[in-house]
Amino acid sequence: MDLSSSSNNCGKCGYACYKGYACSSGRCCKLGDTNCSGKCVDLTSNGKNCGKCGDACAFGNLCQGGTCCPFGQKSCNGACADLTTDNKNCGACGKVCQGGTKCTLGLCVKVCPLGQTSCNGACVKLKSDAKNCGACGTACPSGQACCGGACVDLQTSAAHCGTCGKKCNLLSYCAGGACCLKGTTRCGGACVNLKTDAYNCGKCGAACPSGQYCSNGACVTKCTIGYTLCNGACVDLKADANNCGKCSSACAAGQTCCGGKCVKLDSSPLHCGGCGKKCATGSLCSAGTCCQIGQTSCSGVCVNLWGDNKNCGACGKACGAGKSCCTKLCVDLKTSKLHCGACGTKCALGEKCQAGLCKKPVGKLCTTGAQCISGFCHDKLCCNKTCSGPCRACNVVGFEGFCRNHKSGTDPEKGCGGYTCNGLASCYSSCLVSSCGAPRCKGSAWCYKGKCQARYSAGHACLYNCSCTSGKCKLLKCK
Repeated sequence: MDLSSSSNNCGKCGYACYKGYACSSGRCCKLGDTNCSGKCVDLTSNGKNCGKCGDACAFGNLCQGGTCCPFGQKSCNGACADLTTDNKNCGACGKVCQGGTKCTLGLCVKVCPLGQTSCNGACVKLKSDAKNCGACGTACPSGQACCGGACVDLQTSAAHCGTCGKKCNLLSYCAGGACCLKGTTRCGGACVNLKTDAYNCGKCGAACPSGQYCSNGACVTKCTIGYTLCNGACVDLKADANNCGKCSSACAAGQTCCGGKCVKLDSSPLHCGGCGKKCATGSLCSAGTCCQIGQTSCSGVCVNLWGDNKNCGACGKACGAGKSCCTKLCVDLKTSKLHCGACGTKCALGEKCQAGLCKKPVGKLCTTGAQCISGFCHDKLCCNKTCSGPCRACNVVGFEGFCRNHKSGTDPEKGCGGYTCNGLASCYSSCLVSSCGAPRCKGSAWCYKGKCQARYSAGHACLYNCSCTSGKCKLLKCK
């Protein structure tokens, strides 16, 4: 009979294991457990006995299914697998990702080319797909297109006029999917001036009879006051970009006719954003807006690109949470050595910016711990650690900034009373009579009944020379 495995005679004759237990190496253990050096353990989960007795898992590993696996992984058929990324064990042991898919966060997803995203098993471009615009499942309304991940109306969007990315300039607007100069109207696929166009006079499709001209939106036989006949049309030479100042004198692209002169409304200080709109003294025209010198117009608002958190260095470039705009750069005022606590506040060489304050390194002069990187200020120097107490200092020559214990038998800070420092950062609290107090007692004290006390003056009763101030005890009296 094998006493090491018999459940009726486990370890010795007649010793039977309870129900639900089995004999393992002469010891009754719960079913599924194994006796390892006198202890019943589960070899599938015990970190000190993983798979078999004595096989301990290394630090940072866990025992799973009898296999030591790094934290976060699981044992699958005796091998460790990361269920979030393993293509053969994706989300669960044995779940294999089929061709064209990849295990991502425990799910088999379709592998898409660079710039595309898998949405419901199909690779799409979130920046241009109208059914998945900006995010999977975000569909654009009927008649809109997806441009740069946002749904827009190509018929009216000045940033995407007619097609994605086609931007109308400052002097134009989007109508019917085409950029038209301000002051014109979209009629039958063309941008026309309803005040002068003989085929669209006053409104689209209203053509003037033969022999008449369109003047200020009305069909006439001769031009009204303020208009001039140019190439069969009545035009205002002070405002017509194709006949500016005189017939057939067209303004260049991006220019507008103001008072008979071609100007740029985005930069002209006399016509800033509109004819006759003059900038005040000390201001300049920026993108059609009068701004103070040093400022820039961003969407019609004057801002300082050097310090505007929403337009840092360029229009629309916003600083993220916890960042501030300093000298056209988004910085963290809590950690930036060049802008510590405020733009332009620069920390000195060796200092570090912490919580918006310039902190000094060890060994530098200080008055409070808040001035130091370490947080400790002792003996007027930034110290590497707390250094309070009479028997240690942070200003020891050659070790400035580092807490050092005073040598045994000394008391340079005179904080130990009649005792001296013990060399371990504290004062002695007792002494040895046999040594007359040295080195635990100061020179002005001696050891009496295990305690340091002041020496006696002349004439006082004594037994030892060291008990007297003079160092001489004769005839039981101090000399």
